[in-house]
Amino acid sequence: MSAPSLPAPVSRPKARVFLSSGQKDGSSEVDLTFQVKKYLEDECHFLVTVGTGANAPIGVAEKVLQRLREADYFILVDFARDTVRPEDSPEEEIRRGSLFSEQELAIAIFRGLDFLPFIEEGIPTREGILKHVQSAPVAFTKATLLEVVRKTVGGLLSAGTWDNEWRNELALSRVGRRSDSVGWAPYGDEGKFHSKYFHVEVENHHKDQIATGVHAYLEGWHEVGTAGPPNQPPLVELKFSGVRTRSVSIPPRKSREFDGVFVFFEAPGHAWVGLNTFLRDWLGLDELYHFQGVGKELDLDFVVFSTEFAPARIRLRLKIGVDGDHTELFDASSPSPPPTPPAPPASGSSPFDVHGSGAVLSTIDFGTITGKITVDSPNVLPSD
Repeated sequence: MSAPSLPAPVSRPKARVFLSSGQKDGSSEVDLTFQVKKYLEDECHFLVTVGTGANAPIGVAEKVLQRLREADYFILVDFARDTVRPEDSPEEEIRRGSLFSEQELAIAIFRGLDFLPFIEEGIPTREGILKHVQSAPVAFTKATLLEVVRKTVGGLLSAGTWDNEWRNELALSRVGRRSDSVGWAPYGDEGKFHSKYFHVEVENHHKDQIATGVHAYLEGWHEVGTAGPPNQPPLVELKFSGVRTRSVSIPPRKSREFDGVFVFFEAPGHAWVGLNTFLRDWLGLDELYHFQGVGKELDLDFVVFSTEFAPARIRLRLKIGVDGDHTELFDASSPSPPPTPPAPPASGSSPFDVHGSGAVLSTIDFGTITGKITVDSPNVLPSD
């Protein structure tokens, strides 16, 4: 019977499969494992980690524990090992499976992963942990393994029982200029100023699990090119776009944005992290989340916590410019920030004067006035 037709290549992040498969030296197991992995990646469009055996590309502790923690599905290919005599039936001889695979399967079941066991003929299918779960192991021989996997996994994908376009995670990213907010924000008693907010996107990659209690924080920051440990200001919740609440919920395959950094065009060389000012009652916090210096670069470590998912982290690099158009916030792992337009000439038309050194001469103390920001218009920020 031919394998079922499979869905087109995915456009979302690929689901991650942990493939627990024996790879006994000098046997056909290594090649068969490679064939199964290739099929799952090339035709099913999964991201696959092979987890068992001496030929595994990374260490057992790192691979098994970390990759099992990240996996969305678990596939067991259990090759027969030596002959043993069961304690309750010593006259009987049976073939045992891989002890490594048995342990990996136990972790997958504990995590609640959807799993699919393929058991080589000759291994009892209701032994070990499998006899304690509701599962229907699929028998194979070395000659039929690839076809059996094709039929079974392909059928699950075609029926929609398995899905290759999701992950059990929240993910952070810089969404870029398409959603950064530009407008006019009031600042203390000095009036409204031209402002720009640089948003960070939090995306729920799960196919059907809502994320609740989603909180965003700045864990720490470090000035690029300097030595010493990162600075760790007191934790304060950051503000999500469009709401004043401490936390938000994110439905499956949807996203929300929080305020990563904001600047005022009239305050050259100043940038602030987007604290939720509706929660804090100490104005000194604003200064701890305030950076100054045209051309200064800082790595900012953001983290998001939620009730249902593991913490999600990202390191973003802040490059402070003379205004919002020349300030950049981008993934620190990127080779370079997006291109920016040429810097504007210095002007004294605002309450701030920019000199060649980048120094700021101002009659306004932004360090003490930050906490006085109020939102008194539907047309202003934070997060408009």
